[in-house]
Amino acid sequence: MLRENEKKAIALVVKAVCEEMLHIEIPPVIYKRIPEMTAPNQQILTTVGGNSYATIFIDPALEWTNIIVCAVAHELRHIKQYYDVNFDARKYKQPHELTFEEYNLQPEEIDANAFGEIAMLMLTDSKPRWNGMTEKIKAAIGDRKREILKTEFGINNVENNVE
Repeated sequence: MLRENEKKAIALVVKAVCEEMLHIEIPPVIYKRIPEMTAPNQQILTTVGGNSYATIFIDPALEWTNIIVCAVAHELRHIKQYYDVNFDARKYKQPHELTFEEYNLQPEEIDANAFGEIAMLMLTDSKPRWNGMTEKIKAAIGDRKREILKTEFGINNVENNVE
């Protein structure tokens, strides 16, 4: 279960990622498990569209680890994607609509996972292990990560900075 100081740390991560990395409005974060969290390990979820800008829901039973930074940044990236003309939310498929690999190879998921890894590395000096991901998914995340570092952060010598 997340403690109050951990919730404060998450609020700081949200603020840093939104303001310093994505340049988007800070969405509300609500600590509540919602029915849309369908996958057994899905504990952080973003809802976008409708009457509000976006909301991040976090399962309050979640235990603190650095991977939360990656997951929160991943969800914040989805918010940016939703409002970006380069991503078509109508083509995005939910986990139950595809195989595990097909779901994780969607451009939106590759982009969000790569961005989440960058944020985790920058904010915690650690990176996710991507347990359970196929080599094909890991390679796609690595390629997108290098592209994001070059195009969004101006880091051109990426192999020496993130591998």
